[in-house]
Amino acid sequence: MGGPPLAAARAVRQATRLTRLERVLVEAATLGGARALGRAAGPGRIGTLGPGSRADLAVFDTRGGRHPYAALLDQPPVLGTVIGGALTPAPSGGAERREEVG
Repeated sequence: MGGPPLAAARAVRQATRLTRLERVLVEAATLGGARALGRAAGPGRIGTLGPGSRADLAVFDTRGGRHPYAALLDQPPVLGTVIGGALTPAPSGGAERREEVG
């Protein structure tokens, strides 16, 4: 399976009927990738948010009564990004769908 990590996670979810799989898939695409790169611990770690972690992130609109992990795999609109501590709202101040970059 090539492509961005969350795209691969979506493909796995569509191919199986396991319950509560969404959280496992999102964690595999984020923290799992950081572990595979040897960057899940120590200064400048990636894959999680917390003190000492790099804080580049995207903010997604996961409202609508669904579990946030399930909603994330359905490619919700991006509300904005935080890169290097600077907030960038989605264009026009509204949410938009964005393709993942692999």
